[in-house]
Amino acid sequence: MELREYWLILRRWLWLVILGTLLAAVAAYVVSRNTEPVYQSTVTMRVDPSTGRLTNEYAGLLVAEQLAGTYSQQMKMRPVMAATLEELGLQGQMTPEQLGGLVSVSPVRDTQLIRLSVEHTDSELAAGIANKVAAVFIRQNQQFEQGRYAASKQSLSEELSKTRLDLENTQAAIDLLTIPEDQFELDALNLILSSQRAAYANMLSNYEELRIAEASESSNVLVVEQAVPSYGPIRPRTMQNTMLAAAVGAMLAVGVIFLVEYLDDTVKTPDDVSATAGLSTLGAIAQFEGKVAQRLITLISPRSPISEAFRALRTNIQFAAVDGPLSSMMITSPGPGEGKSTVISNLAVVMAQAGRRVILVDADLRRPKQHRFFELPNGQGLTTALLDLRTPAIEHVQTTGVPGLRVMTSGPIPPNPAELLGSQRQADLLAELAGEANIVMLDTPPVLTVTDALVLAPLTGGVMLVVEVGATRRDGLQKAMEALSHSGGRVLGVALNQLSARRSGYYYYQYYQYYYSRYEKEGTGSTQRRGILSALLRR
Repeated sequence: MELREYWLILRRWLWLVILGTLLAAVAAYVVSRNTEPVYQSTVTMRVDPSTGRLTNEYAGLLVAEQLAGTYSQQMKMRPVMAATLEELGLQGQMTPEQLGGLVSVSPVRDTQLIRLSVEHTDSELAAGIANKVAAVFIRQNQQFEQGRYAASKQSLSEELSKTRLDLENTQAAIDLLTIPEDQFELDALNLILSSQRAAYANMLSNYEELRIAEASESSNVLVVEQAVPSYGPIRPRTMQNTMLAAAVGAMLAVGVIFLVEYLDDTVKTPDDVSATAGLSTLGAIAQFEGKVAQRLITLISPRSPISEAFRALRTNIQFAAVDGPLSSMMITSPGPGEGKSTVISNLAVVMAQAGRRVILVDADLRRPKQHRFFELPNGQGLTTALLDLRTPAIEHVQTTGVPGLRVMTSGPIPPNPAELLGSQRQADLLAELAGEANIVMLDTPPVLTVTDALVLAPLTGGVMLVVEVGATRRDGLQKAMEALSHSGGRVLGVALNQLSARRSGYYYYQYYQYYYSRYEKEGTGSTQRRGILSALLRR
């Protein structure tokens, strides 16, 4: 499919694209406007890793990033969430799991920073929760870090207290010895005191070293930016949602359009006719409405674009008869209701208007219409001519108000139409009528409905199929073409009928609208106009 064809399809279905876009946009706007706004507050923290075991600055950065990732996961765990709810007094309003759903924590790439965000419909509460979660985590992290050295510090502290007590007791005993005969005991106490002082000093040194190790190997988390209430909601973003929904609606509509076009197997363009049946398109007739008598638009409105389309069809039929002028032709359709009777009646009118002697035979002995189109009695016609062997066939033909055009109506409907139409008498009748006119035109029943058209096709000089645009299926056209070919009929081509303004992507209709509206205003001649249109239809 060419790009131009895609464009024509979109033009034809433009209303659906617009409708889908508007519906999606309106729905998104209404939903967004009725959705409670959600606010977000963010607190930023920095991770300072311990430096006791780091060998260089790069190692410190790696440790900081790892800690930031670890802390980001820990902040959403149940202990932190439960402590936050308790301190904020929100235990009855939500569970730790629900609070965790409101909190999002992520480390900032290639930094030592962590961002903790809280989303809530209350902007003040969102900021309070964010700050409280950060504070609870920092406190719990400090308690955890301190807990690693708590036992050792406690043991050393107890030893220091005991040694200090022993020092005090020894010193008190020394102070009580004041007489010279206690010199030996005094020396012994001084030696013990010196030993106790040395032990105390050693334990105190170990205690200080333990405190230094605790300080150097503990990681700190600091708040560098407090969360503040946000007065602009992060969602819903009404305009953004509306625009996105409009785009999605348009894309869905386009998808539906191309799906419908893909599944649609009806004939719509000359390319479809050529690809399906290998036939050329002789003409394209736009859609027109009216009562039965008003279907002869070539008489009622001879200057209309539709009348010009019939004249173009007449011209192309003449070009299709390359072996010489057609003395007879049959017009039929694959199925009923495709407008073959209307097409042949108007085509007969424009052929007569061109100065040709035309006899139109209503060979549709199932549902005849030509007597109603031309407002003629149907007491005699084709069936009476076939059964009356003594009267010339021309006696069963009626004149019309169109100079050069005569009509043989169907006559009374027989019980055996196919047998009558396939008889030798029918062939003789057509030959007799051909001697009375330049062309004999037969209106026959649809090909795929009954066999009447198939028995008549070999008796005429050519067959034209009438196809209703957007209604005739491709397999129906193909089967009709194959049936006519197998019966010995010579198919001249196809006339596309009921070209709708809704299918304005079809460029023939556009041409009618543009060119003939100019013609009506300017009053230019018809010869050049028909030549241009004929050239278009032969493309």
